Amino acid sequence: MKYLVLPIAIATAIGAPTSAISSDAQTEPRAASLSAGISAPDQNYLRAYRTCAREAEVRQLSHAEATACLDAYTRLKLSFLPEVSFDDYARLAPEERWTVNQRAYAAYSGWLANEKVDQ
Repeated sequence: MKYLVLPIAIATAIGAPTSAISSDAQTEPRAASLSAGISAPDQNYLRAYRTCAREAEVRQLSHAEATACLDAYTRLKLSFLPEVSFDDYARLAPEERWTVNQRAYAAYSGWLANEKVDQ
């Protein structure tokens, strides 16, 4: 039964609008900006990715779970680029996707570094 938890948690986190999250965990999907000028990530995608990372540390993920986790990670990174939707990203040529992915990863990495400093 525990193997059903991760896909359900990811699907819920990715598909659920912020208003569907319980009030104690409710946050804005993406804050306008942080003090360093770095946008905050979509909290649903961040939760989904962290769930994946924790689960992957204790067991090998199934193909479906790994695919869902990759999707969550991609969406998390893209949440730092408000001008690029996931659908737009999926339609890009491979070279353009690579460029956008590099920008998104750099933004995510900058946010992570800022988060570690703030803690």
